[in-house]
This record gives sequence, C-alpha cells and structure tokens, in this order.
Amino acid sequence: MGETKGASVADELPASVDDTDLYSFLKGADILSLLHKCLNDGMLTVDEDSEDKKLVLKTQRILNTQWLFGGIPDWHRCYTDMDLIHRLIMPSIPHGLKFTPSRCFNCFKVVAKPNTLEQLMLIWTAQQQMGLACKCGIEDRPFVHSNYGAYWYNSGLEAGLACYKEVKELLDSSPEFDGIDLLLKRSCSEYEIAAGDSKKWKVTQFQLHIENLLDTYLKIANEDSYKQQTEYIVTHTLRRWIEYAAQNGDETYKQYTGGRDLGIPVRPRLIEAGGVKYRTYHHLVDKTEEEIAKFWEE
Repeated sequence: MGETKGASVADELPASVDDTDLYSFLKGADILSLLHKCLNDGMLTVDEDSEDKKLVLKTQRILNTQWLFGGIPDWHRCYTDMDLIHRLIMPSIPHGLKFTPSRCFNCFKVVAKPNTLEQLMLIWTAQQQMGLACKCGIEDRPFVHSNYGAYWYNSGLEAGLACYKEVKELLDSSPEFDGIDLLLKRSCSEYEIAAGDSKKWKVTQFQLHIENLLDTYLKIANEDSYKQQTEYIVTHTLRRWIEYAAQNGDETYKQYTGGRDLGIPVRPRLIEAGGVKYRTYHHLVDKTEEEIAKFWEE
C-alpha cells in the first residue's frame, strides 16, 4: 500500500480489482503466505540494495548429493521448479489446482537405467565426453525401481528424440552396456505423480498467476550452484556410490576397492510396489512430423 496521505485503499488497487472484495485480491497477491515455509525457516530476506526491494530466497550449494552433473543449461531451473514450486509450495495448493511448472513442459529427458555400479561408472565417464546436459547417480526415491540412473536433458521433443538416438548408439557400442533400459520421458516423475499423464498437461491461468508472482517479487540466490561441483563434492559422491552398491548387494563395487569387501551389511533400499507409471516418448524416434503431430492430437 502507498504512503500518500488521504489516499483510500481503493486508490491503491489495480484498476481491474473489485474493491468490494479486497480480501480475494489480497489472498491472491500474498506472496509471503505462498512462501510461508521459507519465511518460517528464515530462508527469505529482502534485497535492500535494489530499487525494487525484491525478496531473496537464500540457497546453499548442495554438498551431500547422489548426482554428478555435466553441462546443465541456463533454461534448466530445477531449484525454482522442483525444490521451490513443487516441494515447498505445491503441498499447500488444493488437489484440483496442482500443476507442473510451465518451464518443465518443454523438458524431455533421456533416461538410462544401469544395472550395476560398473555400468554407472562407465556411463559417467561417457557423459563427461559427450558435451550434453546430463547427470547420473544412485537412486533413493522409493517409486524408482532401478538402483542407478543416468539422465540427459533436452529442450523440446525434437531435441529429446535426437539425444535418444545418440545415447542408444553409445549403449549399443559395447557389450559392457548390455541390459540397460533406455527411454525418453517428459519432465520429472514427481510431476506425473502429482499431475497425471504428461501428454495431457495443460497450462492453467492459476499456475500462470503463481509463476508470475514468483517472477515479479522473488529472486533466488545462487540458484545455479548445484551445477558447479567441486573436486571434494565429486570425491564424496563417488564414495557414496561405492558404499551404496555394497549396501544393495552389487558385487561390482569390489572393482573399485581393490577386490576388498567393505564389510557393509546388505540392506537393500525401500522400493514401493508398482512404482510410478509415466508416459514415454521414444517410440516417436522414427516417426514423421505428421505422425508426431497426430500423436499429440489423439
């Protein structure tokens, strides 16, 4: 609200707002309530040096991660879309209004599922040489049934299909990669669990309103820090991979211990029955533009 003496509340509202229902306007525009978890945890501050006095969400470099990244592009804003919108904001959104962030509609991921630590290590080495946006690591999400995962990120279905071909050529090039499942999916599985079949996603006015509030009033400090991994983070992550393999009964870990048994009790991780069902898109890899267009229309 402004500070002009004699001004009424109505004078301070946008012209489109019905001043007889002030509460509805305030509820829809209240970004502090939207970010209440961040506010309560002391993660929010104000950029006092800027003219617009935007809110600043403080983040930290992720030190204890199971993923090793490579070449993540600028359009890839997973902290905002997954950690902020999906994990912090979405739980307070009514079920019928839950949504997938609009930026994520265009993210198509090639997914490989290594069966052993040995295969994971080989893919990690290959990813570093491919020059593509990617990550790989160990899985701890109960709805994912594979112990290891490798991902390549692409902006758009066309790029995703081209990447799928390139990764398939890699996996077909050596018997060391035998038995690795490969697929192309849209965005993160967490979104499909929350919002259903990714082919049926629609951008809603409600989500555009939420995303506009965040873009208008919030900036995220060090949002890209997870993309730059230091030597000590890589060291720690690789050690985690080896210990995880031992814990899950993957004997190939001994290739990285000089044949030594680490003495870690085998306690396989918790896996949910059934897992997540998500739509895949790699069947479109040899389709014409007309056939792909028909697929979206069906």
